[in-house]
Amino acid sequence: MADANLPVFPSSSLNYTRHQNATPLWDEISQSDYASLPPSNAVVSNNRTIGIQENNGQLQIFTTPDGNFIPTVDNQITAYNLTNLGFQFKFSPDDSIIAGANYNSLTLWDGQTGDQLERIGLSNGAVTDIRFSADGAKIVISKNDGPPQINAFGNLSLTIFDVLEKKVISNYKLDQQLNKTGCNTTLPFALTSDGSRIATLTQDCKIGIYDSLTFDEISSFGSQYSDSAPAFSISPDNSLLVVVVRKSIEIWDIKTEKRIKKMDIPELAGTFDFYTHKTAFTPDGKIIIINSTLFGQSSVTTFWAIPKAQ
Repeated sequence: MADANLPVFPSSSLNYTRHQNATPLWDEISQSDYASLPPSNAVVSNNRTIGIQENNGQLQIFTTPDGNFIPTVDNQITAYNLTNLGFQFKFSPDDSIIAGANYNSLTLWDGQTGDQLERIGLSNGAVTDIRFSADGAKIVISKNDGPPQINAFGNLSLTIFDVLEKKVISNYKLDQQLNKTGCNTTLPFALTSDGSRIATLTQDCKIGIYDSLTFDEISSFGSQYSDSAPAFSISPDNSLLVVVVRKSIEIWDIKTEKRIKKMDIPELAGTFDFYTHKTAFTPDGKIIIINSTLFGQSSVTTFWAIPKAQ
């Protein structure tokens, strides 16, 4: 059975690589832990017992035997009719809530029954990411008002939603004009463990650390990440920021604003370099997991040990 503490990313192919510098840390984890992942329009719960997908206008909820996503009639718990389509889903850290964001709304469902709890209207735009804070108190949604195609990004925005108060508490916008002005990038983000700060891109395309309630800038550093689709992740102790961009991984010390290490990802070979990524730390902060996709087709997941400097 898969380790319940490991982040799981949807992928279109199964290709997993453990880098040699991480090998000693992987004695208790086997390749079979990653033998079955949900399709790209589906998500499994953090404890790997529940799987959900959008299918034929329904939110379908299934049990996941041995942590594997197998959508069958026998495994289905319930199906909930959706009034809108095109959702990206995420379970809350305790799996009690399913959040789904689409072009113009955020919907919350009960994580076990599928009953709708709340629906909130949002500004129009394609959803590029949705995440809960570590304590489950906040939801962050990243949106793009440009056309859904590689390397063509419109104005970008982050919306932070308070789960308890059931309201939007802050917004951030990164204006860019479809390959003409601005960063021409996606809008990555990562929350600190207490949800009080958020890392994303500044208006001049650098790393920015902001207050999550006001979006007042606390600090900015690094080089410009333009013409790319970077991904961010913050370590559980809030000391490190990982930036995955194109074919490389960068590790930054947030306090000193210094880059600790930059490494190429050997598996991302070939002439194309416009990869999109998802990245996360394992809960103990010892391993970085990166899922990289090229044009929505080929997908590879790699695992990296944290440098000795931590």
